This record gives sequence, structure tokens and C-alpha cells, in this order.
Amino acid sequence: MEEISEEKAAQMARFIDVFVNTNLSLQEVLSLYKPEEIISQFKPEDVIPQFKPKDVISQFKQEDILSSLDKKQLNQLKRRINMM
Repeated sequence: MEEISEEKAAQMARFIDVFVNTNLSLQEVLSLYKPEEIISQFKPEDVIPQFKPKDVISQFKQEDILSSLDKKQLNQLKRRINMM
């Protein structure tokens, strides 16, 4: 289990307190926070499945995608391209 810093725990407690103890809608509660504060509460594997692969990939430069691949993956990609 991942250890949570005191600051992160305080942010989470504040979020829960605001949400539970008010009559605000979820949208109103979320508007109180920066997107970075909200998204930082989740792991990539919790967020990425909510999007289509093309929407995720489109956020990266081609160079970044290619540089993240190892030699075996690059060779597989090359073979697939040559088959087209």
C-alpha cells in the first residue's frame, strides 16, 4: 500500500469534508480544485482506461512514443509497417 504524505492526506480530508458536509453537487465540489489536484489522487491505470487509445496517444509527440520503445518493440513495429 502506498504511503500518503500528510499534505496529501489533508487535501483528501478537505475534499471529503467539503463533499460530505455540503449540499454542493459533484461538479461544484470539483470546481473548487485544480485539475492537477484531482487527477493526482489517481494512478494512471485508473484513469487511462477511461479514454480511447487514440486520445491518450495523441497527447504525446511521436518522438516521445518511439523513444519509450525498446529495440524488440521497435523491430516489431518496423515489421508491421513493412507488412502494410
